[in-house]
Amino acid sequence: MSLSRHISWTAISQVVRQVLQVAVGIVLARLLTPEDFGLIGLTAVFVFFAGIFADLGLGAAIVQRKDISEHDLDFVFWLNLSTGIALSLLTILSSPLIARFYHEPRLITITALLGLSPAISSLGLVPGSVMQKEFRFKALAVADMVTVVVSGGIACWFAFRGFGVMSLVIQALVTQASSVALRWGMVNWRPTFRLSWKTGRRLLPFGAGLLGSSVVNYWFRNGDNLLVGRFCGAVQLGLYSRAYNLMMLPVSQVHSVLSPVLFPTLSSVQHSKAEVRRIFLFANQAIAVVAFPLMLGLAVVADDFVKVLWGDRWLGAVTIIRVLAIAGVGNSVYTTTGWIYMAMGRSDRMFWWTMVVSPAYLLCFALGLRWGALGVSIAFALAVCVIFWYPTWRLAGSLIDLSFSQAMLNLRGPFICALLMALGVLALRLALGAALPPAMRLSVSVLVGACVYIGAIQIANVPAYMLIKGRVVGKVYQTFRR
Repeated sequence: MSLSRHISWTAISQVVRQVLQVAVGIVLARLLTPEDFGLIGLTAVFVFFAGIFADLGLGAAIVQRKDISEHDLDFVFWLNLSTGIALSLLTILSSPLIARFYHEPRLITITALLGLSPAISSLGLVPGSVMQKEFRFKALAVADMVTVVVSGGIACWFAFRGFGVMSLVIQALVTQASSVALRWGMVNWRPTFRLSWKTGRRLLPFGAGLLGSSVVNYWFRNGDNLLVGRFCGAVQLGLYSRAYNLMMLPVSQVHSVLSPVLFPTLSSVQHSKAEVRRIFLFANQAIAVVAFPLMLGLAVVADDFVKVLWGDRWLGAVTIIRVLAIAGVGNSVYTTTGWIYMAMGRSDRMFWWTMVVSPAYLLCFALGLRWGALGVSIAFALAVCVIFWYPTWRLAGSLIDLSFSQAMLNLRGPFICALLMALGVLALRLALGAALPPAMRLSVSVLVGACVYIGAIQIANVPAYMLIKGRVVGKVYQTFRR
């Protein structure tokens, strides 16, 4: 099966999942309050951190190594399961301390329940990695879509019945449990007790470097939530976390389409820097084609988006959304540099670079905290798009002989087209003023923006867009021809 076929399946999965997640998010935003989302955000910082250790970086090691044996899989499974159970127990026992840290007693129950997550997720690590290594992306796509439908439906039902924040807790647990169950049903592999430390330990250096990078990266990525939650309270964190998740939704979905396919693909050609560079540049441009207009468009229509879809109680998040959406333009491609380190087997270099930048990120967040959640969002934007933009690209690019100017020129077409679209929609909205109700103004803005962007990028003849367009048109033609 070709690379484009694998990407097609993950693309279908992510489009369906994104539509469903947006729909579920709108329903939950209407049924729940910013404080409910803020309470989840307070405890999620610690619970998800425990989940990183449950992986130990060995899932990626299974995909990256070419000579994986049954003994290796057994070793990784039992090690991760043991680690996951230990981390779940530690999180549950720490729940009173976490509640005391935030001065919020309701977090004891929430944290204890979410503390089950590391143990549950560790069960699905090896089956998921095996499916990814075997390029079984159709099966993974089906599993992911079913998981979103089941967990989202259950969460909405509990929220409608008045369970409040507990509906979000249930959603998180059901998501992980259903994902694990589906993956086990789709693989033939089953663990045995044929453990071999001698064979398994060769996976540890790569896993250790990736784990170290993930741990440090996690805290600078979640240091903003920790600081906002601790010093600004659950309501401010609820506004900030919803704005941040909205910014990350299209970014994470586009990455989720490409990352599962590109990581094993890049790893398979790691012997050729030129081939890795070619595939990486195309994938990065493909991300920009989708993410850049979504981010800049969201920045322009944020006020109508919030009023129409979330309701007036969320209007405090509008300015935060605008700032983070602009940051999302850079962040959507900034994070892809990790593919280079992992594909080239240099997780050690990724770890040390993360160690350098993480304290600086946390310092930026702390400085912005004076102005609340908005100040932290501005600090995030400056850190990603200004302070660490050049060195991040330069250091990762050196592994595949990719210059900074080459990487930026590769993104020039999508950026200019997206910017023209955003300016066009902004001019339209200024002309319309209050002549239309928010829902109609939002619809007109989205329609006009889409037409302007498609027209601009068609004229610009951006390679990634032209290939994506060709694939989509070809699929539609074949479907009707049948």
